[in-house]
Amino acid sequence: MNCKNCHSDQVTKNGFVRSKQRYRCKSCSCNFVSGEGTDKTLVSWFCFDEEPSKPCSVISLQAIDKYDALAFGQDALGKWSTASNDNTRTQTKEQLTQNPAQEIVPGQFMMMAAVYLDKTVTIYRDGEVYASYTIEKPFDFLSSPYLQLVIGPIKLSPNHAKSFKGKIKDVRIYAQALTQEEIKGLKPNEPSSIQPFSWFDFSKDGWPDDQTGRFPEIKNGGVRKENPKDGYVIFDQDNRCLNTMDSEAVRIARDFRQRLMDDPTRPTYHLVNSEGDGDRNYSADPNFFVYWKGQYHFGYMNKGDEYAFGHYTSTDLVHWRRRKDCGLGSGGCGTGGTIITKDGKKVIFVGIFGGRASYIESSDENLEEWSKPIDIQVPQEALDADYWIFWDPDAWVEGDYYYVYSGSHAGHPFDKRPGSGSWYKEPTLMRSKDFKNWEFLGKFMTKDLPGLDRQDYSCTDFFKLGHKQMKLLISHSWGARYYLGEWKDNKFTPDFHAKMSWSWNPDKEPVYWVPKTYLTPDGRRVAMTLLRAKLGNTLWSATFSLPWELSLPDDGILRIKPVRELERLRYNETVESDMVVKAGEKCRLKEILGDTVELNVTIKPTEARDFGVKVLCDKGNQNGLNIFYSAGEKKISVRDEKETIDPDTSTRAYADAPFELKEGEDLNLRIFIDKPIVEVFINDRQAAVQRHLHKPEDVGICLHSEGGDLKADVTGWKMAASSQW
Repeated sequence: MNCKNCHSDQVTKNGFVRSKQRYRCKSCSCNFVSGEGTDKTLVSWFCFDEEPSKPCSVISLQAIDKYDALAFGQDALGKWSTASNDNTRTQTKEQLTQNPAQEIVPGQFMMMAAVYLDKTVTIYRDGEVYASYTIEKPFDFLSSPYLQLVIGPIKLSPNHAKSFKGKIKDVRIYAQALTQEEIKGLKPNEPSSIQPFSWFDFSKDGWPDDQTGRFPEIKNGGVRKENPKDGYVIFDQDNRCLNTMDSEAVRIARDFRQRLMDDPTRPTYHLVNSEGDGDRNYSADPNFFVYWKGQYHFGYMNKGDEYAFGHYTSTDLVHWRRRKDCGLGSGGCGTGGTIITKDGKKVIFVGIFGGRASYIESSDENLEEWSKPIDIQVPQEALDADYWIFWDPDAWVEGDYYYVYSGSHAGHPFDKRPGSGSWYKEPTLMRSKDFKNWEFLGKFMTKDLPGLDRQDYSCTDFFKLGHKQMKLLISHSWGARYYLGEWKDNKFTPDFHAKMSWSWNPDKEPVYWVPKTYLTPDGRRVAMTLLRAKLGNTLWSATFSLPWELSLPDDGILRIKPVRELERLRYNETVESDMVVKAGEKCRLKEILGDTVELNVTIKPTEARDFGVKVLCDKGNQNGLNIFYSAGEKKISVRDEKETIDPDTSTRAYADAPFELKEGEDLNLRIFIDKPIVEVFINDRQAAVQRHLHKPEDVGICLHSEGGDLKADVTGWKMAASSQW
């Protein structure tokens, strides 16, 4: 047990307060109750030199937008009150009428005190009770790192300060509720037997100094001391102010920012979650992408103080701003589908809230204010179907209808029907013209393709791409995958399937996880996905992929390439061309290196069997991340060559993606190195990603070839950070 005032462990039991154990600190004499951080006493000795023309305070506590102030004229003209943010800890209007009027005698000093004891607030004037009342929810100011002491205004404001003309001898804060007897025993400019939490004695030569050292910095807004021997300071105009600086909060913010900036494992131009580790800020499936009122909105499953949606906005797909969490108070939700209503007035997110098929909606510009969950009236026909289950829905608008798709997964916790978890259900579809009356359309797919019937259908995104319809989704064993097919008569008939996640983390989990897409105003289909790359620490925990542009030309082969907006981050272009790499040798780039760079590598057709690029190499061209093409195996591989303490190489992260060069085709690798994350796009037909933890000095890049010589051109750019820091 430590004293909440001076943090000493020299405490002893000292009776009870309202059936709660009371303690007394032997070091500072503070009495406190274990677990209580809201008890406090505010004291000020002052005089007015004239009747205040504006509401003012003789002592206030502020923590960002919250404040408690011993105020005059704020809530009732000519009367004292304890002002507070939104009047949450202030007397009611009826109670304020009972407060005695204050007769102002210019130049006459008085003492005002406010005592907060549990839910009771008592105001004292010259040691006598002025008013007493109860509040519903006290606030723990003294534990806040943002705490500031304010004298003059009710609270700090960017507007002109509202203060008073007068003098102040002494202001104090006690980290306990003083009794009336203890208050009467206090003398201005003299120490008390109970040590204050903070104490400004304005009779001292160093009057701006906190005698307890609690607040090391104070800002003086025109307050002065006319004579060194005076036992007070003067507020000679009604816009004067004294306030402490929230130096602890600033220190914490600076320290946090610096730790992020110095973190060698934190990407700089990939989107990362803002703060919190996997327990305190759990970040998972992307939930929604939508372009709304000039901004791209990206939301993902997130657990901060409660389960909700993390939320970022961007105007260029590169620079993202963290918004406040969405869906607070909803109980949290998994992956779902997002639409803009047919009239363009609302955004609707469809998901599972509280175990029920439901949705939330928003219409404000930044999509920060969302409704409570609204239940979807699922048709009885769907409820009776033995293949139906509501899981990871998607939603879209087509013609006059809203469509809601439901995926499938084994053992769904919200499905209580007998046998519902025996195996996967089937994707289904329903539609409505008004989002109220729903029609069940039965099974979504006319068939599945061979070998895929035992995979779940989770986190689906369904949209038109080129001359086909694309069903982009995950299965929990494979990660990202997709179907291409025909959409006709409210049924999807697939004719092609492929995996997209060929990268695996050390825990043998697919790295590309839950891609979600949106249509840009110029008609591009852009996707982003969570990277389960096993990065992060106690400050942050999640990284997302670069934005991809998906397209499907007439040859029917999916194209995947980084969006052109990323080029805005390029600077210091460097070219190394006409390079020749002999078989069995490594050729280190002379000018291009680094761990925040983009590379455009073009390797001419060659007879070599294995060739590629190593990045983040040491000086000996070893221990890097090897990105290479195997002509014989027809695959592109991304493998960590770094030595590991663990002799079991199967624990290393790797990627092996099927890929075949056409006759006479160059190998083009667009490689984005972002600290430990390396994302690779191969001839716009394949993508892979992998992490590579490396030493800061290991930033070399080299080409290599086996079984034949090769010729290559490399262009490199430094990449500017797009994260806030």
